Amino acid sequence: MRQSKRKFLTQKPVRRPKLRNVIRWVLYAVCIFLAFVTANGGDFTKPLLLIPIALCISSVSGAVVSGGIGILCGLLLDISCGTLAGYHGILLFLICLAVSCMYDRLLLQRFWNLIWLTAVAAFVVTGFDFVFQYAIWGYHQVSQLYLHHTLPCLAYTVISSMICYPVFSLIHRFLLPKRRRTIEKKLKPMEEKNELKEKVVAINRVAKVVKGGRTFRFSAVVVVGDENGHVGVGNGKAAEVPDAIKKAIQEAKKNLVEVPIVETTVPHEYVGTFGSAKVMLKPAAIGTGVIAGGSVRPVLELAGYKNIRTKVIGTNNPRNVVYATIEGLKSMQTIESVAKKRGKKVEEIL
Repeated sequence: MRQSKRKFLTQKPVRRPKLRNVIRWVLYAVCIFLAFVTANGGDFTKPLLLIPIALCISSVSGAVVSGGIGILCGLLLDISCGTLAGYHGILLFLICLAVSCMYDRLLLQRFWNLIWLTAVAAFVVTGFDFVFQYAIWGYHQVSQLYLHHTLPCLAYTVISSMICYPVFSLIHRFLLPKRRRTIEKKLKPMEEKNELKEKVVAINRVAKVVKGGRTFRFSAVVVVGDENGHVGVGNGKAAEVPDAIKKAIQEAKKNLVEVPIVETTVPHEYVGTFGSAKVMLKPAAIGTGVIAGGSVRPVLELAGYKNIRTKVIGTNNPRNVVYATIEGLKSMQTIESVAKKRGKKVEEIL
Protein backbone atom coordinates (compact mmCIF):
# COMPACT_ATOMS: atom_id res chain seq x y z
CA MET A 1 0.00 0.00 0.00
CA ARG A 2 2.81 2.42 0.87
CA GLN A 3 4.67 1.73 -2.36
CA SER A 4 1.59 2.34 -4.50
CA LYS A 5 0.78 5.45 -2.51
CA ARG A 6 4.33 6.77 -2.98
CA LYS A 7 4.15 5.99 -6.70
CA PHE A 8 0.97 8.01 -7.04
CA LEU A 9 2.52 10.93 -5.18
CA THR A 10 5.79 11.06 -7.07
CA GLN A 11 4.35 10.57 -10.55
CA LYS A 12 4.56 13.75 -12.61
CA PRO A 13 1.36 15.06 -14.18
CA VAL A 14 0.98 15.09 -17.96
CA ARG A 15 1.45 18.53 -19.45
CA ARG A 16 -1.39 19.70 -21.63
CA PRO A 17 -1.67 22.83 -23.76
CA LYS A 18 -3.59 25.49 -21.89
CA LEU A 19 -6.39 27.43 -23.53
CA ARG A 20 -5.59 30.47 -21.40
CA ASN A 21 -2.23 30.98 -23.08
CA VAL A 22 -3.85 30.80 -26.51
CA ILE A 23 -6.48 33.37 -25.54
CA ARG A 24 -3.82 35.60 -23.99
CA TRP A 25 -1.72 35.64 -27.14
CA VAL A 26 -4.77 36.26 -29.31
CA LEU A 27 -5.57 39.31 -27.18
CA TYR A 28 -1.94 40.42 -27.50
CA ALA A 29 -2.21 40.17 -31.29
CA VAL A 30 -5.47 42.16 -31.31
CA CYS A 31 -3.93 44.94 -29.19
CA ILE A 32 -0.86 45.14 -31.43
CA PHE A 33 -3.03 45.23 -34.56
CA LEU A 34 -5.23 48.03 -33.16
CA ALA A 35 -2.15 50.03 -32.16
CA PHE A 36 -0.71 49.60 -35.66
CA VAL A 37 -3.97 50.71 -37.30
CA THR A 38 -4.19 53.73 -34.99
CA ALA A 39 -0.63 54.76 -35.83
CA ASN A 40 -1.44 54.81 -39.57
CA GLY A 41 -4.60 56.94 -39.40
CA GLY A 42 -4.56 60.72 -39.88
CA ASP A 43 -1.78 63.30 -40.16
CA PHE A 44 -1.99 64.65 -36.60
CA THR A 45 0.44 63.83 -33.81
CA LYS A 46 -0.36 60.39 -32.40
CA PRO A 47 0.94 58.35 -29.46
CA LEU A 48 3.28 55.47 -30.15
CA LEU A 49 0.98 52.82 -28.65
CA LEU A 50 3.24 50.00 -29.76
CA ILE A 51 5.84 51.02 -27.15
CA PRO A 52 3.72 50.58 -23.97
CA ILE A 53 2.14 47.43 -25.43
CA ALA A 54 5.58 45.91 -26.06
CA LEU A 55 6.68 46.83 -22.53
CA CYS A 56 3.53 45.34 -20.95
CA ILE A 57 4.12 42.03 -22.72
CA SER A 58 7.86 42.05 -21.93
CA SER A 59 7.20 42.61 -18.22
CA VAL A 60 5.73 39.09 -17.87
CA SER A 61 7.75 37.26 -20.56
CA GLY A 62 11.20 35.79 -20.84
CA ALA A 63 14.12 37.23 -22.77
CA VAL A 64 13.42 35.34 -26.02
CA VAL A 65 9.73 36.25 -26.17
CA SER A 66 10.45 39.86 -25.16
CA GLY A 67 13.06 40.20 -27.89
CA GLY A 68 10.64 38.81 -30.48
CA ILE A 69 7.87 41.19 -29.38
CA GLY A 70 10.31 44.09 -29.55
CA ILE A 71 11.33 43.21 -33.11
CA LEU A 72 7.70 42.78 -34.22
CA CYS A 73 6.49 46.06 -32.71
CA GLY A 74 9.59 47.84 -34.00
CA LEU A 75 9.01 46.66 -37.57
CA LEU A 76 5.37 47.75 -37.39
CA LEU A 77 6.56 51.12 -36.08
CA ASP A 78 8.96 51.37 -39.03
CA ILE A 79 6.08 50.77 -41.43
CA SER A 80 3.80 53.32 -39.77
CA CYS A 81 6.54 56.00 -39.50
CA GLY A 82 8.08 55.36 -42.90
CA THR A 83 11.58 54.88 -41.52
CA LEU A 84 14.29 52.43 -42.55
CA ALA A 85 13.12 48.85 -41.98
CA GLY A 86 14.74 47.43 -38.87
CA TYR A 87 15.63 50.77 -37.29
CA HIS A 88 12.90 50.77 -34.64
CA GLY A 89 13.09 46.98 -34.52
CA ILE A 90 16.64 47.11 -33.14
CA LEU A 91 15.74 49.86 -30.65
CA LEU A 92 12.68 48.08 -29.26
CA PHE A 93 14.51 44.74 -29.27
CA LEU A 94 17.14 46.14 -26.88
CA ILE A 95 14.57 48.02 -24.78
CA CYS A 96 12.30 44.98 -24.36
CA LEU A 97 15.24 42.77 -23.42
CA ALA A 98 16.28 45.29 -20.75
CA VAL A 99 12.72 45.55 -19.41
CA SER A 100 12.37 41.76 -19.22
CA CYS A 101 15.63 41.44 -17.27
CA MET A 102 14.64 44.28 -14.91
CA TYR A 103 11.27 42.69 -14.12
CA ASP A 104 12.89 39.29 -13.58
CA ARG A 105 15.52 40.61 -11.16
CA LEU A 106 14.52 43.99 -9.72
CA LEU A 107 10.98 45.22 -10.42
CA LEU A 108 7.49 44.10 -9.45
CA GLN A 109 4.25 44.51 -11.39
CA ARG A 110 3.38 48.04 -10.27
CA PHE A 111 1.60 50.85 -12.09
CA TRP A 112 4.33 53.47 -11.75
CA ASN A 113 7.08 51.07 -12.86
CA LEU A 114 5.46 50.78 -16.28
CA ILE A 115 4.87 54.54 -16.48
CA TRP A 116 8.47 55.57 -15.94
CA LEU A 117 9.76 52.73 -18.13
CA THR A 118 7.44 53.88 -20.92
CA ALA A 119 8.63 57.46 -20.46
CA VAL A 120 12.28 56.39 -20.75
CA ALA A 121 11.62 54.16 -23.77
CA ALA A 122 9.55 56.83 -25.55
CA PHE A 123 12.22 59.45 -24.82
CA VAL A 124 14.90 57.21 -26.35
CA VAL A 125 12.84 56.33 -29.45
CA THR A 126 11.59 59.88 -30.14
CA GLY A 127 15.03 61.30 -29.38
CA PHE A 128 16.72 59.03 -31.91
CA ASP A 129 14.00 59.82 -34.45
CA PHE A 130 14.48 63.56 -34.00
CA VAL A 131 18.27 63.39 -34.24
CA PHE A 132 18.54 61.08 -37.26
CA GLN A 133 15.57 62.45 -39.22
CA TYR A 134 15.85 66.20 -38.61
CA ALA A 135 18.71 67.48 -36.46
CA ILE A 136 21.71 66.07 -38.37
CA TRP A 137 20.30 67.19 -41.75
CA GLY A 138 20.36 70.87 -40.83
CA TYR A 139 16.66 71.66 -41.12
CA HIS A 140 15.55 75.15 -40.17
CA GLN A 141 13.63 75.66 -36.93
CA VAL A 142 14.30 72.17 -35.63
CA SER A 143 13.64 73.43 -32.10
CA GLN A 144 10.08 74.36 -33.10
CA LEU A 145 9.66 70.94 -34.65
CA TYR A 146 10.82 69.31 -31.43
CA LEU A 147 8.40 71.37 -29.32
CA HIS A 148 5.37 70.97 -31.58
CA HIS A 149 5.81 67.37 -32.73
CA THR A 150 8.34 65.29 -30.75
CA LEU A 151 7.38 66.45 -27.25
CA PRO A 152 3.60 66.02 -27.78
CA CYS A 153 4.23 62.55 -29.22
CA LEU A 154 6.30 61.70 -26.13
CA ALA A 155 3.62 63.04 -23.78
CA TYR A 156 0.78 61.22 -25.58
CA THR A 157 2.73 57.94 -25.42
CA VAL A 158 3.25 58.24 -21.66
CA ILE A 159 -0.44 59.10 -21.14
CA SER A 160 -1.53 56.17 -23.30
CA SER A 161 0.52 53.83 -21.09
CA MET A 162 -1.82 54.75 -18.21
CA ILE A 163 -4.62 53.20 -20.26
CA CYS A 164 -2.62 50.22 -21.50
CA TYR A 165 -1.55 49.10 -18.03
CA PRO A 166 -5.09 48.45 -16.63
CA VAL A 167 -6.04 46.58 -19.81
CA PHE A 168 -3.01 44.30 -19.71
CA SER A 169 -3.33 43.99 -15.94
CA LEU A 170 -6.76 42.40 -16.44
CA ILE A 171 -5.40 40.10 -19.15
CA HIS A 172 -2.53 38.97 -16.92
CA ARG A 173 -4.78 38.60 -13.90
CA PHE A 174 -7.05 36.02 -15.53
CA LEU A 175 -4.90 34.51 -18.29
CA LEU A 176 -1.31 34.57 -17.03
CA PRO A 177 0.20 31.19 -16.01
CA LYS A 178 -0.56 30.33 -12.40
CA ARG A 179 3.03 30.44 -11.13
CA ARG A 180 3.65 34.07 -12.09
CA ARG A 181 0.23 35.18 -10.80
CA THR A 182 0.74 33.41 -7.48
CA ILE A 183 4.08 35.06 -6.84
CA GLU A 184 2.71 38.55 -7.48
CA LYS A 185 -0.44 37.99 -5.40
CA LYS A 186 1.31 36.58 -2.36
CA LEU A 187 4.43 38.72 -2.33
CA LYS A 188 2.66 42.07 -1.83
CA PRO A 189 0.67 41.21 1.34
CA MET A 190 3.72 39.46 2.81
CA GLU A 191 5.86 42.58 2.33
CA GLU A 192 3.16 44.83 3.80
CA LYS A 193 2.85 42.67 6.94
CA ASN A 194 6.63 42.10 7.18
CA GLU A 195 6.06 38.33 7.30
CA LEU A 196 9.09 37.49 5.20
CA LYS A 197 12.26 36.53 7.02
CA GLU A 198 15.66 36.09 5.47
CA LYS A 199 18.81 34.19 6.34
CA VAL A 200 22.22 34.49 4.71
CA VAL A 201 23.48 31.06 3.72
CA ALA A 202 26.89 31.86 2.24
CA ILE A 203 29.09 34.81 1.30
CA ASN A 204 32.03 34.30 -1.05
CA ARG A 205 34.58 36.60 -2.61
CA VAL A 206 34.83 36.23 -6.37
CA ALA A 207 37.47 37.61 -8.70
CA LYS A 208 37.35 38.64 -12.33
CA VAL A 209 40.55 38.87 -14.38
CA VAL A 210 40.65 42.04 -16.51
CA LYS A 211 43.31 43.83 -18.48
CA GLY A 212 44.53 45.85 -15.51
CA GLY A 213 44.55 42.95 -13.06
CA ARG A 214 41.82 41.38 -10.98
CA THR A 215 38.64 42.98 -9.66
CA PHE A 216 37.14 41.49 -6.51
CA ARG A 217 33.43 41.32 -5.73
CA PHE A 218 31.23 39.49 -3.25
CA SER A 219 28.59 36.84 -3.92
CA ALA A 220 25.80 36.15 -1.41
CA VAL A 221 23.20 33.37 -1.21
CA VAL A 222 20.08 34.30 0.80
CA VAL A 223 16.97 32.29 1.69
CA VAL A 224 13.63 34.08 2.24
CA GLY A 225 10.45 32.60 3.69
CA ASP A 226 7.37 33.23 5.83
CA GLU A 227 7.54 29.96 7.85
CA ASN A 228 4.12 29.06 6.45
CA GLY A 229 4.75 27.16 3.24
CA HIS A 230 6.49 29.82 1.14
CA VAL A 231 10.24 29.91 0.57
CA GLY A 232 12.64 31.30 -2.03
CA VAL A 233 16.36 31.54 -2.68
CA GLY A 234 18.36 34.27 -4.38
CA ASN A 235 21.93 34.93 -5.44
CA GLY A 236 23.42 38.44 -5.62
CA LYS A 237 26.77 39.93 -6.54
CA ALA A 238 28.14 43.39 -5.74
CA ALA A 239 31.31 45.22 -4.83
CA GLU A 240 30.25 45.38 -1.17
CA VAL A 241 28.75 42.70 1.06
CA PRO A 242 25.58 44.66 2.07
CA ASP A 243 24.77 45.40 -1.57
CA ALA A 244 25.24 41.74 -2.52
CA ILE A 245 22.91 40.63 0.30
CA LYS A 246 20.31 43.22 -0.74
CA LYS A 247 20.34 41.99 -4.35
CA ALA A 248 20.08 38.38 -3.18
CA ILE A 249 17.05 39.21 -1.00
CA GLN A 250 15.29 40.92 -3.91
CA GLU A 251 15.92 37.94 -6.19
CA ALA A 252 14.78 35.51 -3.49
CA LYS A 253 11.47 37.37 -3.17
CA LYS A 254 11.01 37.00 -6.92
CA ASN A 255 11.65 33.24 -6.68
CA LEU A 256 9.15 32.46 -3.92
CA VAL A 257 7.51 29.05 -4.31
CA GLU A 258 4.78 27.29 -2.35
CA VAL A 259 5.77 23.99 -0.73
CA PRO A 260 3.41 21.37 0.77
CA ILE A 261 3.32 20.91 4.56
CA VAL A 262 1.45 17.94 6.07
CA GLU A 263 1.32 18.00 9.88
CA THR A 264 4.61 19.94 10.25
CA THR A 265 6.52 17.62 7.87
CA VAL A 266 6.80 16.70 4.20
CA PRO A 267 4.09 14.52 2.60
CA HIS A 268 6.45 11.80 1.38
CA GLU A 269 10.07 10.92 0.79
CA TYR A 270 11.83 12.65 -2.09
CA VAL A 271 15.36 13.32 -3.35
CA GLY A 272 15.97 16.82 -4.70
CA THR A 273 18.75 17.23 -7.25
CA PHE A 274 20.59 20.28 -8.48
CA GLY A 275 23.91 19.92 -10.25
CA SER A 276 26.01 17.38 -8.36
CA ALA A 277 24.12 17.93 -5.09
CA LYS A 278 21.38 15.60 -3.89
CA VAL A 279 19.27 16.18 -0.78
CA MET A 280 17.16 13.35 0.64
CA LEU A 281 14.03 14.57 2.42
CA LYS A 282 12.14 12.18 4.70
CA PRO A 283 8.99 12.74 6.79
CA ALA A 284 9.37 12.48 10.56
CA ALA A 285 7.04 12.07 13.53
CA ILE A 286 6.05 14.95 15.79
CA GLY A 287 8.82 15.69 18.27
CA THR A 288 11.67 14.67 15.98
CA GLY A 289 12.64 18.23 15.10
CA VAL A 290 14.57 19.45 12.08
CA ILE A 291 17.42 17.02 11.54
CA ALA A 292 19.41 18.97 8.98
CA GLY A 293 22.63 20.85 8.86
CA GLY A 294 24.59 23.25 6.76
CA SER A 295 22.61 24.95 4.03
CA VAL A 296 19.54 22.71 4.30
CA ARG A 297 18.37 23.91 7.73
CA PRO A 298 17.67 27.58 6.80
CA VAL A 299 15.50 26.49 3.87
CA LEU A 300 13.43 24.07 5.97
CA GLU A 301 13.03 26.46 8.90
CA LEU A 302 11.92 29.39 6.74
CA ALA A 303 9.56 27.10 4.81
CA GLY A 304 7.82 26.18 8.07
CA TYR A 305 8.80 22.53 8.63
CA LYS A 306 9.08 21.45 12.27
CA ASN A 307 9.80 17.73 11.94
CA ILE A 308 11.88 16.36 9.08
CA ARG A 309 14.96 14.24 8.43
CA THR A 310 17.45 15.05 5.68
CA LYS A 311 20.70 13.81 4.24
CA VAL A 312 23.03 15.56 1.77
CA ILE A 313 24.56 13.33 -0.90
CA GLY A 314 27.34 14.51 -3.15
CA THR A 315 28.81 17.99 -3.07
CA ASN A 316 28.53 20.30 -0.05
CA ASN A 317 28.50 23.47 -2.14
CA PRO A 318 26.04 25.75 -0.27
CA ARG A 319 24.43 27.14 -3.41
CA ASN A 320 23.84 23.73 -5.01
CA VAL A 321 22.57 22.24 -1.74
CA VAL A 322 20.07 25.08 -1.23
CA TYR A 323 18.75 24.84 -4.78
CA ALA A 324 18.53 21.03 -4.50
CA THR A 325 16.46 21.41 -1.32
CA ILE A 326 14.12 23.88 -3.03
CA GLU A 327 13.74 21.57 -6.03
CA GLY A 328 12.89 18.65 -3.77
CA LEU A 329 10.32 20.58 -1.74
CA LYS A 330 8.46 22.11 -4.67
CA SER A 331 8.37 18.77 -6.52
CA MET A 332 6.41 17.08 -3.73
CA GLN A 333 2.69 16.49 -4.03
CA THR A 334 -0.01 15.90 -1.46
CA ILE A 335 -2.72 13.28 -1.84
CA GLU A 336 -5.29 16.03 -2.34
CA SER A 337 -3.34 17.63 -5.21
CA VAL A 338 -2.93 14.28 -6.98
CA ALA A 339 -6.63 13.51 -6.58
CA LYS A 340 -7.57 16.93 -7.95
CA LYS A 341 -5.35 16.53 -11.02
CA ARG A 342 -6.81 13.11 -11.78
CA GLY A 343 -10.37 14.16 -11.16
CA LYS A 344 -10.87 11.56 -8.45
CA LYS A 345 -11.57 11.46 -4.76
CA VAL A 346 -8.90 10.90 -2.15
CA GLU A 347 -10.48 7.60 -1.10
CA GLU A 348 -10.19 6.22 -4.64
CA ILE A 349 -6.43 6.81 -4.70
CA LEU A 350 -5.80 5.37 -1.25
